[in-house]
Amino acid sequence: MRQLIRSILCSLVLLPTLAFAMEPSDIPPSPIAKAALMVDAPSVNAGEAITAAITFTLPAHWHIYWQNPGDSGIPTTFAWTLPTGLSAGEIAWPAPERIETEGLINYGYSNEVTLLVPLTPSKNALTGEVNLKANWLVCKEICIPESAELSAPLAANSAVAAIEAAARARIPAAFAGNAAFTADTDKVMLTLTQDSSWGDVRDVRFSPIDDGVAANNPAPKVSIEGNTLTLTFARGTADVASPWHGVLHYTNAGKPYAFDVTATGDALASTATAPAETPMPATLPPSLLWALLLAFVGGLILNVMPCVLPILALKALSLSKKAQASRAAAAKQGISFTAGVIVSFLIIAGAMLALKATGAAIGWGFQLQNPYFVGFLALIMLLVAANLLGLFEMPVLFGARATGVDDSTASGSFFTGVLSVLVATPCTAPFMATAIGATLSLPTIQALAVFAALGLGLAAPFLLISLWPAARRLLPKPGAWMHRFKQFLALPMLATAAWLVWVLMQLLQPSALDARAGYEAYSAPRLEQLRAEGKPVLVDATADWCISCKVNERVALKPEHMQHFFRQKNITIMVADWTHSDPAITAYLASFGRNGVPLYVFYPAQGEPVVLPQILTPSIVREAIEGKTN
Repeated sequence: MRQLIRSILCSLVLLPTLAFAMEPSDIPPSPIAKAALMVDAPSVNAGEAITAAITFTLPAHWHIYWQNPGDSGIPTTFAWTLPTGLSAGEIAWPAPERIETEGLINYGYSNEVTLLVPLTPSKNALTGEVNLKANWLVCKEICIPESAELSAPLAANSAVAAIEAAARARIPAAFAGNAAFTADTDKVMLTLTQDSSWGDVRDVRFSPIDDGVAANNPAPKVSIEGNTLTLTFARGTADVASPWHGVLHYTNAGKPYAFDVTATGDALASTATAPAETPMPATLPPSLLWALLLAFVGGLILNVMPCVLPILALKALSLSKKAQASRAAAAKQGISFTAGVIVSFLIIAGAMLALKATGAAIGWGFQLQNPYFVGFLALIMLLVAANLLGLFEMPVLFGARATGVDDSTASGSFFTGVLSVLVATPCTAPFMATAIGATLSLPTIQALAVFAALGLGLAAPFLLISLWPAARRLLPKPGAWMHRFKQFLALPMLATAAWLVWVLMQLLQPSALDARAGYEAYSAPRLEQLRAEGKPVLVDATADWCISCKVNERVALKPEHMQHFFRQKNITIMVADWTHSDPAITAYLASFGRNGVPLYVFYPAQGEPVVLPQILTPSIVREAIEGKTN
């Protein structure tokens, strides 16, 4: 058990390296958001606040976050180092912008924003320098954490007055009327009453400071009767506490207004907390049950996918050697292997979900968009192949023999499971894509449960044989043949290493699109243009590191008779190449509930698009297209 625990701890250190994904080539030089600190202190008097102005300047389409970032993101924070006798207050936040990305609602700032912070002296005539470390997250299609160390002297600076005046004009004024809210399990209603009529108020929205009380999307329903304005929100997942804070935005006669609102809830906290205290239902939601089932079946099918065949061979050899093992020893191997598979899937899934929570546009297989990880995996495959050829006995690797072939310890089987997952992740098997895509809309715990079911499906055959003595007796007995079989198994490992080296070369240079007529790089505007012109399109979402994709291309897409068929039908093939991280393609995959490649979508000249299976044959492609074009 101690060996197994050590193995799990080692994997916690090793597998997070998968979280580093390739960055798009159009990212501006760092830092993307430029930060500047200015202080105007012509004189310093005890109790009289000095204003520090921190201005962020951003390129077009990039943004940073408000104190409540919304559905994703991280708020901007400051850490001050000040002269003795000077203390920093809270940030005066300007009214935020509402930023919508793929259905997620965030609150932040674009172009330029100045955050004001009061600095209060406790004694007169302070001197010295104000130092600040600012931390922020800057996002476009991807998000990048940045920081800067800024400083300014405690001295007069006439330029600050105009900057401060402009910044204060963007800070919401206190709402002078009465604000109250009610909440139940389905909705939250915010009622704002003032002395005068609201008049011709338009573009009403609300940015909550207290996150999670109400859902950020959809936008609230607005009703106005005389001097009462009511906003009805879909209920969020957080407990309701009174008061509830936020910023009310609207326009009147074309002029924008923003007010800081503090709404009381008449001791309704118990109503809001009731859902959290309600006992869990006896059955899981149908959508989660369906995702768990599909994930398990997808994991089973993943055992026979091309990207996992080398590890299948290793597992077969390991099972053959242990066919006559005692029940306890065999069970230990099966449980340890299963633990390695499930823990690895959960770590990769956790990294992916954490990156998505920051606004990053990634999907399943993102680890193979990183050249460092691909190079590392190629090295592991070469070491395993050399070991199988008998060139050397593989030394203890990460606390156990990585293949588990010559190691009867629990940690050896655990790392066999880890290795299985490392090689299995490039491709999404049938059923698996639907299950993983479902995690886009599930809560984090349920999403991780889906990935655990996927791992259980992948480990199930090995686990079943290890726990079932009758199944083990069907395996061939150990003998001299195993030495030759080990040497034979080096061939798929060497082939896998060669493939990974090829993938690495593709990652280190721009992907070259097939120049044959009818092939185009995927572009959402171009796809819309072709559809508007009534032209059929086949979108091939692929990646150089996806073996299933390459098999499908060789078998069903690139043979000359299929090329002739596409030309005959006047079909444009758009290649969505996901070899390198591409937020546009990630969003396209997500629009079909997918989190990885391959994905094949046929758009007929008229009608709705058709999603093809993940494993293609020429007849499958022909039938799908002819069924929509005849």
